[in-house]
Amino acid sequence: MAVPTASPVASEPGPPPAPSGPRRPWPALALRFVAAGGGGLLLYASFPPRTLWWLALPAFALLGAALHGRGIRAGFG
Repeated sequence: MAVPTASPVASEPGPPPAPSGPRRPWPALALRFVAAGGGGLLLYASFPPRTLWWLALPAFALLGAALHGRGIRAGFG
């Protein structure tokens, strides 16, 4: 007894698969990168022998803004 086989039917193409994991747009990543670098430079400029100790405050504010919303695992690469 022969088993009837169905001929392959072409299905309509659906939407492309969603990318795995959330992705941030490039401008947001670039802004975080610039904020982290600027905060680091300000922190460097606030140490002796320079008398610009007050630059440590905006440095930590920029570093905090760059790290806001990131998880603990992001710090480990």
